[in-house]
Amino acid sequence: MYKRLAPLVAIGLLSGCSTVNHQELHQNTISAIQESEQRLDNRLTNLTLQISNNADYIDSLESEIIALTKEVEMLRNADGSEEEQEEEQAKPLPVIAPTTFSSAPVVLGSVDAYVRCAR
Repeated sequence: MYKRLAPLVAIGLLSGCSTVNHQELHQNTISAIQESEQRLDNRLTNLTLQISNNADYIDSLESEIIALTKEVEMLRNADGSEEEQEEEQAKPLPVIAPTTFSSAPVVLGSVDAYVRCAR
């Protein structure tokens, strides 16, 4: 029985290879490869656009930082000049001691005597 069954099984297995449409499988493989390449191209394009958008955003942030830095410097300079003005205004004026005047007439040459009396 084995001698009769073995050739039939071999013919059945080999006939399966001849019934498969190789051209259709080849076309399916090529179309799958093209679809995956197209998905990769789309993904790379999207990533390139995202990188470009991020670079533009970074540039705008850098220019905003520069503008804010200049504004802070201007405020510091204005604050410093206001502090200097306040310091100048806050300085007490020198107190001038009142001098006592005597009702006696001043005679030229008698300054030494007047200074001695004032002490």
